[in-house]
Order: sequence, then C-alpha cells, then structure tokens
Amino acid sequence: MAKITTKELLDKYFDEVAPKSYHTWRKALDKPEMYNYIDKIGVELVDMDVEQMIGLIKALNPSSTTVQHFRTVLQQIIVYYIDNIELVRNPFTNPKLKGTQLQNLLIEEKAVLTWDMVKKAIAKLKAQTNTQKSEYVELIAELFHCGFCDADEIMQIREKNIDFQDMSIGIIGKTIKLSQRCAELLPKVHNYHLSSHKRYVYAIYRDNYIPMYITAEKEDSINEYTPDVYKTRLYKQLTNNLFDSNGDYINYSSLYWLGFYDYLVENTSKEFVDEFVNTECVKVGKSKNKDNDLQTILNYAKLYGVKTESITVIKRFLKRFAR
Repeated sequence: MAKITTKELLDKYFDEVAPKSYHTWRKALDKPEMYNYIDKIGVELVDMDVEQMIGLIKALNPSSTTVQHFRTVLQQIIVYYIDNIELVRNPFTNPKLKGTQLQNLLIEEKAVLTWDMVKKAIAKLKAQTNTQKSEYVELIAELFHCGFCDADEIMQIREKNIDFQDMSIGIIGKTIKLSQRCAELLPKVHNYHLSSHKRYVYAIYRDNYIPMYITAEKEDSINEYTPDVYKTRLYKQLTNNLFDSNGDYINYSSLYWLGFYDYLVENTSKEFVDEFVNTECVKVGKSKNKDNDLQTILNYAKLYGVKTESITVIKRFLKRFAR
C-alpha cells in the first residue's frame, strides 16, 4: 500500500526533481479525472497494475499525439517513488505499456480522424458562434492541415510570402500549397479588426499576417507580449473550439499529420499508405514492404517538409488516420 497519496507524490516529484520541460504536464495529470479514477478503483497511482494504469491513461484522455508524453511522465513518477520512498512493481515494464503498443491500444478504441470530421466540427462551431470567430478558427485549422507544422511556421507568414495566384506560401525551408478555402480566408481574416463581441479585436502582432485575438484595451501594447503568448493563443483557438466525434479536442499536431496523411493518399493511394502505417518495421529494409515503398514515403515526407526522417516516428503520427 502506498506510503503517500498520489497528490502528495505528484507535488513531491514536480517540486523536487521534475525537469523544467515536464512542468507543463503537471496540469494534465493533477486534475479531477485522475483523482476521480483513483477514488473509483480504490488504488493509489503506485499500487496500480498494468490494466489499472491503462484505465488511468484512458481516463486522462490524452490526444494521439500526447500519449507518449503522458506515459513518460507517469513512468518517471513511479521511478521517483521507487528510488526515494519504497520499492514497488513498475507496471511500465509490461509490453502493454510500451509506447507504440499503448498508443495503438488507445487509438483502436477511437474513430479515425478525417478532414470531413474536422469540417463537421467547424460547421458545428459556425452554428454556435459568430462568423468572425468561426472563420478565424477555420483558417488556423486550414493552415495546419495545408502543411504548417506549428505556430512558429505560421509566425513566418508575411503578405509578401503569399502567392494567391499559385495558392502557396513560401516560408523558410519550404513552400506550402494552400487549399481553395484557405486562400479565401487568408485576406479576409487578415483584415478583421473589431470583433463581434466589441470588447475584443483581431490585432496584428509584430507584422504577423495572421492577427491575434485580444481584448481591445490591450491592443496598443500587443507587441509587448512574447511570441509564446501569440503561439499559445493560436493553439487554444483550436483546442477550445474544435472537437472530434469522440469528444476529444482537435489540436494543431493532429491537423498537421492529418494533412500529411491526406497528401500521401492523394499522391499514392489509401491502401498503400494504410499498409505502410500498419506494417511493423523499424527502418527501411526491415519490413515486408519493399525498400522502394518506404523510400517513397520518405521522399514525399521531404517534399511536404516533414522534419523527421524516422520511419517509426512517421508511422506513429499517422496511426490516428489509418485503419
């Protein structure tokens, strides 16, 4: 039986030894869903067996792109307890809780994420709010789906980078092709100012083409905000407003990798891409797939601007969209 409560353990771990990069995950763990689950099963975190730990992770409901982070942080908390308080069995040594197997288990229980599902989420938002807000969110979703991998890349957009005739945007390292809808929304949203809520405005931040949604009284001092504030607010426009058919929020990473998946399907076939994703392999030449098939994926990844050449990583991120 645990010598301290899970709440006490989390406080000790994050206050004493957790790397600074882990602190953002504290809120993702230290929340009612965790403690409600613990109360339900009557077992503290360090006493959980494999199935109970899987149940906890399900209760915390990580997105497909954050499963690995949840697993890593929880494992380190267990290791901290073992090293500093008492010896207990570490459930993360079980293959079921290995990164890829755990992710596959959680993904298999959810509906496949498709662009049609995202468009339905956008349509639902349009029915619930004003046109400006819904189009602002829609544009951000379109940009990630078209190939912007994160907010840092979106912050590179300037009017001079946009070719509306070619429907593309050139940024450092790559040229991103735009959908028709994305090209339509770009100038429209760029020219937004006073929002329908009156108290808020869409203001240009440090010459970025995509404005920042901010309270009107903060507009004059908008450039005093750090870039991280701009990026966080951009991400929250998605996670606060778009939800898939499972009830999970849709984040920028999911949209980016869905865009790459759709790009691969468009240039090859769904059967080809799904076979690639679902075939076990570690690297080129180590699977049932032909070497040139795997190289085809890597070639398209390079053209799209994917920042990793790891077949394993690419498979992991595409798993959410393939069956």
